[in-house]
Amino acid sequence: MYKITLTFILLAFFYPIQPVFGNDESFRDTIVNNNKYLSKQFDSLAQELDTILSNRKGNVPSKSRLSLIGYLESREGGTQNQTIHISADLRLPKLEKKWKLRFSSYDQEDEFEGLQRNRNGVAPREEKYGASVGVVRQISNVKTLLRPRIELKDPFVSSMLFKMNSDLEVYKVIVRWQAKFFAHSVDGVGQSVAIDFEKELSQSFVFRLFNEQQYLDRDNQFSVAQGPSLLYKINDLQALSTTFALNSMNRNIATHITRDAYAAESYHLASYRWDISFSHKLLRNVLHYQITPFLEFQKQVHFKGQAGAILRTEIIF
Repeated sequence: MYKITLTFILLAFFYPIQPVFGNDESFRDTIVNNNKYLSKQFDSLAQELDTILSNRKGNVPSKSRLSLIGYLESREGGTQNQTIHISADLRLPKLEKKWKLRFSSYDQEDEFEGLQRNRNGVAPREEKYGASVGVVRQISNVKTLLRPRIELKDPFVSSMLFKMNSDLEVYKVIVRWQAKFFAHSVDGVGQSVAIDFEKELSQSFVFRLFNEQQYLDRDNQFSVAQGPSLLYKINDLQALSTTFALNSMNRNIATHITRDAYAAESYHLASYRWDISFSHKLLRNVLHYQITPFLEFQKQVHFKGQAGAILRTEIIF
């Protein structure tokens, strides 16, 4: 498996920059034209639905997005995880203007999925069809968002999010901070805080130091993810990045005195991981893919190195 990981890394570094289609423009045009046709049909359906639900006439361009995401993860030892996911972000501009209502097949701000914001090769979000209302306010240089959401399932599941975020520059270093407070009718309540430091080394290189903390009340779980990341922009369509992440958390150690008794919580290093990721917009806004080989060390296997690789593809309509 280490050989497979090394092969992915070499491919990422030495991948040819020239278009892979060569001079065969007819094949490329066929893909693009078919994609445009399907996108137009999806936008037309969204516009008609927007007119019916808002009871307002007139065509307003829709920025709806439909994606087909393929995810394949392979780890040393034969462990595999593969899935195909449909991601829908249905934008109804006239209805949004009237009710500030938005529909999607996933929760854009789902904090219960864990600290994955700074990970490469992340699996597609869990499908949670629902409608949300977003109220955005700008207070000085701080942007705030209040967003209740209802998942369309039986019975209905509700959630609430309040988010604050801002960017500021200190000695040519961009400091990005974000705070979230969230509640879910099933998963409980929690909060997260993130502070990132970003420095542009050149037009192509960006160095980032990320720090993120999250607390989930239901499991009394406190998690922290932190580490450095280096991003390299090859061109407008291709990019490389490498990340080293430390993941720590607390845990409850059950005692056998009583069934509900717990000993003191132990905060510990749960895992650390190094990955390198190659991203390519093979056809911009049509076909994208990302290859991410990684090496992970987890406490549950006594920090024994485990190599793996992730392939993520996305077809956009």
